[in-house]
Amino acid sequence: MEVLYDRHSRQAFGLAYRMLGDGAAAEDVVQESFLSVWRQSERIDTARGKLQSLVLTVVHNKAIDFLRSRKSGSYDLPLEPAVSKAVEGDFTDRVAAAVDGEVVREALDSLPDDQRE
Repeated sequence: MEVLYDRHSRQAFGLAYRMLGDGAAAEDVVQESFLSVWRQSERIDTARGKLQSLVLTVVHNKAIDFLRSRKSGSYDLPLEPAVSKAVEGDFTDRVAAAVDGEVVREALDSLPDDQRE
Protein backbone atom coordinates (compact mmCIF):
# COMPACT_ATOMS: atom_id res chain seq x y z
CA MET A 1 0.00 0.00 0.00
CA GLU A 2 2.90 2.34 0.79
CA VAL A 3 4.37 1.84 -2.69
CA LEU A 4 0.97 2.34 -4.31
CA TYR A 5 0.45 5.56 -2.35
CA ASP A 6 3.96 6.83 -3.11
CA ARG A 7 3.50 6.23 -6.83
CA HIS A 8 0.02 7.59 -7.31
CA SER A 9 -0.88 9.99 -4.49
CA ARG A 10 0.34 13.13 -6.29
CA GLN A 11 -1.77 12.44 -9.34
CA ALA A 12 -4.70 11.43 -7.17
CA PHE A 13 -4.44 14.65 -5.18
CA GLY A 14 -4.07 16.72 -8.35
CA LEU A 15 -7.22 15.20 -9.83
CA ALA A 16 -9.21 15.62 -6.61
CA TYR A 17 -8.01 19.20 -6.17
CA ARG A 18 -8.92 20.14 -9.73
CA MET A 19 -12.39 18.71 -9.27
CA LEU A 20 -13.04 20.13 -5.80
CA GLY A 21 -10.95 23.31 -5.66
CA ASP A 22 -10.34 22.66 -1.98
CA GLY A 23 -7.07 21.21 -0.68
CA ALA A 24 -8.47 19.76 2.54
CA ALA A 25 -11.41 18.14 0.76
CA ALA A 26 -9.05 16.75 -1.88
CA GLU A 27 -6.90 15.19 0.84
CA ASP A 28 -9.99 13.57 2.37
CA VAL A 29 -11.10 12.21 -1.00
CA VAL A 30 -7.64 10.81 -1.72
CA GLN A 31 -7.46 9.14 1.69
CA GLU A 32 -10.92 7.59 1.26
CA SER A 33 -10.00 6.45 -2.25
CA PHE A 34 -6.84 4.66 -1.17
CA LEU A 35 -8.72 3.04 1.70
CA SER A 36 -11.34 1.84 -0.76
CA VAL A 37 -8.69 0.37 -3.06
CA TRP A 38 -7.05 -1.33 -0.07
CA ARG A 39 -10.34 -2.82 1.13
CA GLN A 40 -11.06 -4.25 -2.32
CA SER A 41 -7.49 -5.28 -3.11
CA GLU A 42 -8.34 -8.98 -3.40
CA ARG A 43 -10.70 -8.18 -6.29
CA ILE A 44 -8.16 -6.19 -8.32
CA ASP A 45 -7.10 -7.83 -11.58
CA THR A 46 -4.08 -6.05 -13.07
CA ALA A 47 -4.60 -7.94 -16.33
CA ARG A 48 -7.69 -5.78 -16.91
CA GLY A 49 -5.79 -2.50 -16.80
CA LYS A 50 -3.27 -0.32 -15.01
CA LEU A 51 -3.52 0.12 -11.27
CA GLN A 52 -3.03 3.85 -11.80
CA SER A 53 -6.22 3.97 -13.86
CA LEU A 54 -8.13 2.20 -11.10
CA VAL A 55 -6.86 4.60 -8.45
CA LEU A 56 -7.73 7.67 -10.51
CA THR A 57 -11.17 6.26 -11.33
CA VAL A 58 -11.87 5.70 -7.65
CA VAL A 59 -10.67 9.25 -6.84
CA HIS A 60 -12.88 10.67 -9.60
CA ASN A 61 -15.93 8.80 -8.30
CA LYS A 62 -15.27 9.76 -4.67
CA ALA A 63 -14.84 13.42 -5.68
CA ILE A 64 -18.18 13.34 -7.50
CA ASP A 65 -19.78 11.77 -4.42
CA PHE A 66 -18.25 14.51 -2.29
CA LEU A 67 -19.58 17.24 -4.58
CA ARG A 68 -23.06 15.71 -4.53
CA SER A 69 -23.07 15.39 -0.76
CA ARG A 70 -21.83 18.96 -0.35
CA LYS A 71 -24.63 20.24 -2.60
CA SER A 72 -27.20 18.41 -0.53
CA GLY A 73 -25.69 19.86 2.64
CA SER A 74 -24.99 16.45 4.15
CA TYR A 75 -21.26 17.07 4.47
CA ASP A 76 -19.64 19.95 6.32
CA LEU A 77 -15.89 20.32 6.12
CA PRO A 78 -14.73 20.95 9.71
CA LEU A 79 -11.67 23.04 8.89
CA GLU A 80 -10.80 26.57 9.75
CA PRO A 81 -10.21 28.91 6.77
CA ALA A 82 -6.55 29.36 7.75
CA VAL A 83 -5.93 25.64 7.25
CA SER A 84 -7.36 25.52 3.74
CA LYS A 85 -5.53 28.72 2.78
CA ALA A 86 -2.22 27.17 3.84
CA VAL A 87 -2.88 24.11 1.69
CA GLU A 88 -3.88 26.16 -1.36
CA GLY A 89 -0.57 28.05 -1.56
CA ASP A 90 2.46 27.11 -3.59
CA PHE A 91 1.98 23.43 -2.75
CA THR A 92 -0.98 22.98 -5.06
CA ASP A 93 0.85 24.67 -7.91
CA ARG A 94 3.76 22.28 -7.43
CA VAL A 95 1.42 19.28 -7.33
CA ALA A 96 -0.35 20.40 -10.52
CA ALA A 97 3.00 20.90 -12.27
CA ALA A 98 4.20 17.48 -11.11
CA VAL A 99 1.01 15.82 -12.35
CA ASP A 100 1.27 17.55 -15.73
CA GLY A 101 4.96 16.64 -15.95
CA GLU A 102 4.26 13.01 -15.17
CA VAL A 103 1.59 12.84 -17.86
CA VAL A 104 4.06 14.21 -20.41
CA ARG A 105 6.79 11.77 -19.27
CA GLU A 106 4.39 8.83 -19.59
CA ALA A 107 3.35 9.94 -23.07
CA LEU A 108 7.00 10.23 -24.13
CA ASP A 109 7.79 6.82 -22.65
CA SER A 110 5.03 5.25 -24.72
CA LEU A 111 6.59 6.44 -28.01
CA PRO A 112 8.96 4.25 -30.01
CA ASP A 113 12.65 5.12 -29.51
CA ASP A 114 13.09 6.86 -32.89
CA GLN A 115 10.05 9.08 -32.34
CA ARG A 116 11.03 9.87 -28.76
CA GLU A 117 14.43 11.17 -29.93
